[in-house]
Amino acid sequence: MEAVSDLETALARAEELADGRAVGIFGADVARQVLALGRIDEIIVQIVPLILGDGVRLFGELSVPRVRLERTFVGKSGPLTEIRFRVAGP
Repeated sequence: MEAVSDLETALARAEELADGRAVGIFGADVARQVLALGRIDEIIVQIVPLILGDGVRLFGELSVPRVRLERTFVGKSGPLTEIRFRVAGP
């Protein structure tokens, strides 16, 4: 497998390998960059009742002025709460 050095190439390769299936993006910084490119159509936020301290803000400092989200699901399993959003546009 070849290494890639830019996000667009990485996304194209992931979509090719996914062969029509969904591509998951993990990590707040990468997700923020992909969202700014307009290449995310769903955001899944999972919340557990545990404070870790520091972290990376998921929605801070976007290079797009505003992203409109539409909540599509709220559920829970044990201590985990999951919220799903469809990216509805700017």
